[in-house]
Amino acid sequence: MSRILKVESCDAGIRIDRLIRRYYGKLTQSLLEKMLRTGKIRINDSKAKANQRVNLGDNILIREIGRAHV
Repeated sequence: MSRILKVESCDAGIRIDRLIRRYYGKLTQSLLEKMLRTGKIRINDSKAKANQRVNLGDNILIREIGRAHV
């Protein structure tokens, strides 16, 4: 299951790891970092890094989050 988030003005400028945790509160930091390392989280079709900041209008693709973390 994949989901695409579009960055709104209230989310612009924050780190991608903090943005994902805002939407998926049950997601552990270690799993989040693993998803970033393996490319399951992408910003505008590019592999994202945990410390990368998102910009207004960015498309964030999130792949394969288990139901327990949604």
